[in-house]
Amino acid sequence: MSTTVIHPQTLRPTFSAFGKLESNRVARLRSDLAAEIDAVYVQEGDWVETGAPLVHLDDREAKLRILEQAAELEQQQTNLKSMQSELALAKETEALFKSRHEVAQSKLRRHQDLIARSLISTSLPDEVTSLANQASIEYRNQVRVLADLPNHLSASEANAVRAQALLDRAQLNLDKTNITAPFAGSILAVHAAPGDYNSLSTPLIEIAALEGFEVRVQTPDAFTDTFMQVIRNGQAVTATADANAELQLQRLAGRGKPD
Repeated sequence: MSTTVIHPQTLRPTFSAFGKLESNRVARLRSDLAAEIDAVYVQEGDWVETGAPLVHLDDREAKLRILEQAAELEQQQTNLKSMQSELALAKETEALFKSRHEVAQSKLRRHQDLIARSLISTSLPDEVTSLANQASIEYRNQVRVLADLPNHLSASEANAVRAQALLDRAQLNLDKTNITAPFAGSILAVHAAPGDYNSLSTPLIEIAALEGFEVRVQTPDAFTDTFMQVIRNGQAVTATADANAELQLQRLAGRGKPD
């Protein structure tokens, strides 16, 4: 006869499975600049920090564009200052033109009154009339210029704003020649090589976020309902990897096909 000592304990269902280390946060970095690839600073499998340089595109054209737009902005700002000065001068001289016009008209009326009373020769008003007409024309032109200058000033302001926006865009395009890591993580793939021409449809670098890595395991169908019930109850489902690392089930994803 043989005997066995039995100790009461809690038994849990277990199974063995293979898992894959994956990231649920993968960025495929592209550039919308059509430029030659100048340098690649990383290889597949490298770990990088946030902001680390990954790829550099040829920036010569982008730098020339900045110089061009900076010159255009300076010209438009100069035009704007000139227009502002012209408007200020027109406002200052409006009273002068108006005064000359009123004086000339008053003088013309006096001469016309004197002629009507036969006190002066009729030949004198011709010169007075001419001066009055000339002063009137100058005053009306000044009024027209003063009314139109604000429109030209608004156009100059719009041109200056547009030139600044184009310069900002040129600077943005220059910044785009430097492809940097958006977060700390692992380089999954490198699709760029020096001398290649950047394609807008093809990512240059694929990078996985460090905090997004997780172990994905395909579970047997027989355990799916049990896992869902355990998670709903707030209980833990744990696993032990070969490296004696303990893992905890976080969620159930869609069913995948085995490799």
